[in-house]
Amino acid sequence: MKISYECGPCFLRQAKEALDLSTDDDLLKMEIMEDILNNVPRVYCGLRLETVVGTMGGKYKLPEGIYVTEVLPGSPAMNAGIKIGDIITTVGIKPVTGVRQFHEEISKADAQSVRIIVSRETKGERKEHSLYMQPEMRLH
Repeated sequence: MKISYECGPCFLRQAKEALDLSTDDDLLKMEIMEDILNNVPRVYCGLRLETVVGTMGGKYKLPEGIYVTEVLPGSPAMNAGIKIGDIITTVGIKPVTGVRQFHEEISKADAQSVRIIVSRETKGERKEHSLYMQPEMRLH
């Protein structure tokens, strides 16, 4: 089914009613979809992320943060050295514990270079690394 730009608000209303938008990540997805339909530029990093939930963190001894599940080729994230398996713990000076919070903090960078602290497993040990990423503003 193809959705035209003109029916964007109608589509969003139906989607919000049909979906269980109980988590911050779900609400963020809807906000991104709304921005896409309304041609609003968003900060682009080239990452796919998942929040490290308490049980996962405890079981695998992971720090709180956002787990990197994919880094897109040629993206600002790849150029900064972010890797699959990294856990983003800080953006700028703020600790981040959820995908929504990550997007809020990275958006404040406004396409300027921003410091990101990641926890990375190297030779069986988790170590923190400071990386600098310059996100891009784009229409998605």
